[in-house]
Amino acid sequence: MKQAVRPGRFAKDHRTEHERRDVDNVLGGDIQSFIDAEKNLGGIATAV
Repeated sequence: MKQAVRPGRFAKDHRTEHERRDVDNVLGGDIQSFIDAEKNLGGIATAV
């Protein structure tokens, strides 16, 4: 997953187009929605 924090304050996965506006929670480890979005693509997602 590529991470980018922009002035608009959102985290976006460019492969799945999934994005969230609660950047602090995402950077704090709340990434389940990104994992779920990856699974919906049919890719393999692993949590560390």
